[in-house]
Amino acid sequence: MRRSAHAWSGSSRARSRSPDPGPKIGYRAPMTAEDRLAILDQIGRYSYAVDAFDDAEFAARFTDDGVFERRAIGSDGPYEVIEGHAALRSWILEILETLPEGVITRHHQRATVFDELSGEAARTRTMLLLTSIGPGDRHPRTVGSGVYRDEWRRTDEGWRIVRRVADMDRPAPDAARG
Repeated sequence: MRRSAHAWSGSSRARSRSPDPGPKIGYRAPMTAEDRLAILDQIGRYSYAVDAFDDAEFAARFTDDGVFERRAIGSDGPYEVIEGHAALRSWILEILETLPEGVITRHHQRATVFDELSGEAARTRTMLLLTSIGPGDRHPRTVGSGVYRDEWRRTDEGWRIVRRVADMDRPAPDAARG
């Protein structure tokens, strides 16, 4: 069946000649590949900072009011919440004090998925495998696993974590069970 010229007057070809109306109200610029790489770089820097127990570098991965939460498998809420740079710095140093001398940890973060993104904010999920090795060990051993769920914000210093929720694949520590 043949269409007449009149039938095509409402086609997308005819509509494409209208001027671009520009961004809609509430429009957010899309995240670029450079933004994604910058966030992935921050994830890597987090691992190196926490494994070196570099409190300043660790806290610098977060916004000034950044929050870190740990949750146990099957729990309704966090068993640990650390808020702000000063608390984050103290917390990482407290962990260092609990480790036996010579123990080395490695935070392996892989398979990052970008669930939501804009030019100013993002949400990601990243798998975590935590290993350690001590002076007498022949091989590293797995000491934890889970998923990090992160909220990100673009700041003047670059992309920073607003909230990191560590959904751990283990029950809460006895002290947190109350």
